[in-house]
Amino acid sequence: MIVVLCGLPGVGKSHLAAALAAARHWTVLDRDAVRNAVFPARFLDYSPEQNELASELSYHVCAYILKRYPGEVVILDGRPFARSAQRERVRALAGELNVPVVFVHCIAPDSVILERLAGVNSDPRNDPRAERTPEKFRTVQRQFEPFGDEAVLEISTETPVAEQVEAVSAYLARIR
Repeated sequence: MIVVLCGLPGVGKSHLAAALAAARHWTVLDRDAVRNAVFPARFLDYSPEQNELASELSYHVCAYILKRYPGEVVILDGRPFARSAQRERVRALAGELNVPVVFVHCIAPDSVILERLAGVNSDPRNDPRAERTPEKFRTVQRQFEPFGDEAVLEISTETPVAEQVEAVSAYLARIR
């Protein structure tokens, strides 16, 4: 099964992904981690082209895992999946693999997200080229296309992460 975490930058997708992995022993493929692992530091530019290549690599790794380990749950993280074409790409992958795909739309009030982004940007360990900024948040917010026929679970990341994990787990149990 493929679980796609969708939502605006700073909403808490990666926090939820880590909690799901810890609680359920599911596999997380983080596009940002893939990009950072594949590109040597001097070539790391966070460009749309580089991000797209890292996304495609993540999909290939996802396919490998699900072919080799049927029944595994793979969580795709690290991109907002704001565009319907991005979600369609994952639906196509799931179709090729004959596995279910679930989209988890992580939401929170703008004020909460902007506060989280301020905290991320104040941490000197975070690369400013990643553009985890209010401007990037607003850009992605404007670009976010509505969900279509996807199976979508909406999760408020304002709730305790343990509750988020339980909600996702219960939803997936009904689908599997």
